[in-house]
Amino acid sequence: MAEASEDLIKLERSAEEERAKLAGLDGEERAAQWRRWYDAAVVFQAGYGPRRSDRTAAARG
Repeated sequence: MAEASEDLIKLERSAEEERAKLAGLDGEERAAQWRRWYDAAVVFQAGYGPRRSDRTAAARG
């Protein structure tokens, strides 16, 4: 479980680093960076999503 948490932290940091790079960009540069941030965020959320669903299903019994 700790390993999964560490992996999620790494994915979240990656997404946040990409988001931070949006500052000061515009036009095509912003669009390209936004896509990199979006892709990183999707990967993070995909890693988080099933675990959340598992907890919800377990809570429902």
